[in-house]
Amino acid sequence: MKKVLLTLTVLLAFCGSIFAQESHWSDFDYHVYEQGGSLVAAVSIDGNMIMPTYDNYDPIAGYYINYDYEVAAFVNDTCRGHSFLYYYDGDDYPTTNMMLIHYDPTAADTGVEVTFKLYDHANQKEYTFCTSSEPIVTGTDYTDYWDNLITLSFSSSFTKDINAYTQYGGYYLIASPLNQEVSPEDVLNMTSTSNSYDLYAFDQSAEDGLEWRNYHASAFETLEVGKGYLYANSEDVTLTFVGAPYQGDGVVTLYKDDNAEFAGWNLVGNPFNQTVYIDREEFYVMNGDGSEIITAENNTVDAMEGVFVVAETNGETVTFTPVDPNPGKGQIVLNVTQDRSNAIDRAIVRFGQGGVLPKFMLNENHTNVSITKNDNDFAVVRSNKNGRLPVNFKAAQDGVYFINVNADDVEVRYLHLIDHEEGADIDLLQNPTYRFEAKTNGKPNRFELVFRVGAGDFKELFSKGANTEDFSFCSDGNWIINNEGEAILQVVDINGQIMSSEEISGCVSKHIEAAPGVYMLRLIKGNDVKVQKVVIK
Repeated sequence: MKKVLLTLTVLLAFCGSIFAQESHWSDFDYHVYEQGGSLVAAVSIDGNMIMPTYDNYDPIAGYYINYDYEVAAFVNDTCRGHSFLYYYDGDDYPTTNMMLIHYDPTAADTGVEVTFKLYDHANQKEYTFCTSSEPIVTGTDYTDYWDNLITLSFSSSFTKDINAYTQYGGYYLIASPLNQEVSPEDVLNMTSTSNSYDLYAFDQSAEDGLEWRNYHASAFETLEVGKGYLYANSEDVTLTFVGAPYQGDGVVTLYKDDNAEFAGWNLVGNPFNQTVYIDREEFYVMNGDGSEIITAENNTVDAMEGVFVVAETNGETVTFTPVDPNPGKGQIVLNVTQDRSNAIDRAIVRFGQGGVLPKFMLNENHTNVSITKNDNDFAVVRSNKNGRLPVNFKAAQDGVYFINVNADDVEVRYLHLIDHEEGADIDLLQNPTYRFEAKTNGKPNRFELVFRVGAGDFKELFSKGANTEDFSFCSDGNWIINNEGEAILQVVDINGQIMSSEEISGCVSKHIEAAPGVYMLRLIKGNDVKVQKVVIK
């Protein structure tokens, strides 16, 4: 009984000291309830015990206070008491770190279970409700604290906001950030019976041809570490994962079934609870409105996000890491939008490292843009630094669309988009957004991308069989002049008359105002003079 009385005396002094500190639950009033109860507990987070701290000592009460952590007791979701963590330093008390909470139930609460929350003041993070290692119920009698030491085990919680499904989209590629498998039933709001929801896993080897495996049909039972899933909800919800965060090396093993229609396709997930990098440039993400899977513009993956990757061999791996494994890559990105905000589809030309990524669509009727190479459509192609590539476009509905270009991470000397339907030649370096109208029955091979990156020449741009000594070629009425440094460009008619003469710098695109006929282009750089015959139609 001596220990109990001593503990109660300390409790009264402790309650007074709490109010001198800023509490996370400062609106709680200790004196509004009729009865009192106390407990002593060891506290752990994600399986790691909070160790004693020697920073703040109360010599009168005889204990150390840890102001980084605060625990609150709840009855029927109402806060009934809260305390910073502290422990006693003496032979009469357990040596483990502990906390003492004073919770005040009303008489009507007798027999009701007490639950707890923890607040991390140092990181300003609140941990979710938990129950103790033994049931704690309110009552009229005080407990012999030291003989009934319990453990409060708190787990991290991670949330992901999901917008309601609409006729235009609303699907998400999601992943669990926990260190172990978790049942969808244990993810708050994921499988709520009050809302309609969809949850799918991807199986490239599905014998029935249905690669998307439905959770409703019991096709799978848990969300696995490192895997991605397709999810949608009929209402706006916040998914909450509760448990120890992933602590592995970020390596995910891929699978390839050579006999499957989608051989090598894997839906993987970022296992970390933060944005990380993935060690490959070619993979897919969900587009902005949740209606289609599109190629990723960069190699970052958000927390709790799933991505599609394609394995070339069975057993190869991808690695998620906080450090960028591919810095300084060069690429030209064409984003297609309808409102100049989130991309509804994307096509990318990459230089240097990286390969190709085939076009993949959830819905064949979805608006899409692709780069055609060897009669195949790709979401990503790798190219030399000079070239011209057909760009196919298909509209899901008649309307106005935008092509936005992003080439910030590469030195582009020349970048033009040719619209064959409109007869337009757009300088994307001067106008990075092109507005156009499109119909569902429009010809897909509408565009062409012409580019020059860094140094080099334009030989790849010339039509098949062109003279390799030529320094210019015509693209929809504009003459592209392959030039380095300062020079003089002259247009001369067949009689030798100089029709125009101007100084140019570097590679330029010129529109020649002249009647149809044969002319000579003269490029003068000091004593070096190049002449090329051209035909103006």
